Amino acid sequence: TGSEIQGYKPNADSNGYLDIGMTEINKPYVIYIKTPLNFGVQGEIINRIELDAKSTTGKHVGGNASASFDKTKVELIEKEGKYDKDKQEIEWTITYNPSGLHIPKEDAYFVDKPTYNEYVEGSMTVTPNLSHTVTPDGSGGFKFQFNEDVKEPVTITYTAKKTDTNANWVKNKVTTGEQTVEPQVDTPNGGGGNEGGGEGGE
Repeated sequence: TGSEIQGYKPNADSNGYLDIGMTEINKPYVIYIKTPLNFGVQGEIINRIELDAKSTTGKHVGGNASASFDKTKVELIEKEGKYDKDKQEIEWTITYNPSGLHIPKEDAYFVDKPTYNEYVEGSMTVTPNLSHTVTPDGSGGFKFQFNEDVKEPVTITYTAKKTDTNANWVKNKVTTGEQTVEPQVDTPNGGGGNEGGGEGGE
């Protein structure tokens, strides 16, 4: 295995050309480059690299390579829940931007609408804790709005209280942009109540 080299300062220009800042190359190197994806981009993503250098004899040497992947559909939100029968509560966990896109703040939001449960205000944790605003909708749900661009996955966890003690399941519909997920959690309690049947996502 190799070791990380120090002292070089890569510099990228506005055309995407990257000068890695090395004055000489006399052995193989592995270079890792991380580039955030732009929000809303669809189709094939291609990254090309070209090496241009001059040998000790003054001869130009180089090579090129490329890699790509198909970004036809990238999930913007994931959600799951866990039921605590004793407390009659559900712990919901949302992963926003699991692919680590660069999402502008005006597009960085989601709407949460529950069925047979309601958001417990003050129970939410956000990791990493990016600036955000939570606005309850008055019917047990809320709108979550980031106040800054989102460039990494964010985990939001909160508690919801079961509103129908006879319900055998609860659901929670989350919508962001054109994507919707609606996970269902079974909440057995030995009573009658509603009938099961929920959908995962669309």
